[in-house]
Amino acid sequence: MRATLLAMLLFTLFPFRAAFALPPVPPADFTPAVDKVAVLAYHHLEPSSSGKHLTNSAILPVEEFFWQMQYLRDNNFYTLNLEEMGEFLAGRFKPPGPAVLITFDDGYESNYVYALPVLIRCNFKAVIFPTGRVPEDQPGDPEKAAAQGLVRNRHLTTYQLKSMLRTGLLEFGCHTYDNHRYIGDKPALEVLDEAAIRADLLRFNKTFIMLGIPVPHAIAYPYGVAGHNAIPVASSMGYRLGFTVNPGYAGPGSNTMLINRFSIHPGDSRQFFTDVVNGKWK
Repeated sequence: MRATLLAMLLFTLFPFRAAFALPPVPPADFTPAVDKVAVLAYHHLEPSSSGKHLTNSAILPVEEFFWQMQYLRDNNFYTLNLEEMGEFLAGRFKPPGPAVLITFDDGYESNYVYALPVLIRCNFKAVIFPTGRVPEDQPGDPEKAAAQGLVRNRHLTTYQLKSMLRTGLLEFGCHTYDNHRYIGDKPALEVLDEAAIRADLLRFNKTFIMLGIPVPHAIAYPYGVAGHNAIPVASSMGYRLGFTVNPGYAGPGSNTMLINRFSIHPGDSRQFFTDVVNGKWK
């Protein structure tokens, strides 16, 4: 309840106001780059007053997320869902204008508390890639966990997952069940054999079935690393889209199991964000 009230308060305080000065609207003769789209990768959101973004690049201040979504809304961006993304990459779907795919990794509760109200207000679609097992519950060296970007914050509950699904705007992919971790100095998917990866994805799928959530057909590789074995295993299990964190655009002809994404970090300039979504990033 406190989290919901806080979200409502923030929404009242920051209702897409000019306090967050936005870049100028593109000129009338601006031609959207519908031959390629930017896939945006977010993780955890926190109010800037928490100061958590100062020590962890995976935490984005809520205020920055607000103005980014306002920019997309004010400039008539179309938000893709996973089915449309697949059709776009296959050359069978053309967005009606400038478009992005909005994604969130890990499944933090902040996606429900802070992002969901904004997405509903903007009528924006988005994808969340939760893990089956919460990374913060894994044993190990806390300092190493911090170096790997594991943020000790609450994750989505079953109720929240289902509530988001019922909006019709949010859908879920896979971030593996228990492979958001390192084995030695390498991401797990770089080390594990096909049998181990298959067992993990089967466990993830069974968890979704048990919760009454549709089994996903898209995977975001932890740390953006697929390794040699994850792609053939995921493909054989019906996964049709795979997402990395390699910066770059996605368009017809892109490898559907190695889709680029732009990670959005705290302090990214407005120029950087607008260049990315408008197809001008180099």
